[in-house]
Amino acid sequence: MKYLMSSDCALGDIPVINLNDKDTKLYKNGGFITVDSGDGFVRVYSGNKFIGIGRINNKTLHPKRTM
Repeated sequence: MKYLMSSDCALGDIPVINLNDKDTKLYKNGGFITVDSGDGFVRVYSGNKFIGIGRINNKTLHPKRTM
């Protein structure tokens, strides 16, 4: 459908982090993941699929909203 927009289209100014399969499962179940990124909010993807919004604090990704 040409008029539907993806759920993450309004989040373009938030940095992206892409998780592997193991970390995706952990993220979706509320687990914390050690990452090599600076602090702040991130859009979280598994491959090209948007799976949520997270917050990085002290190199640890915390899930905030998952899809």
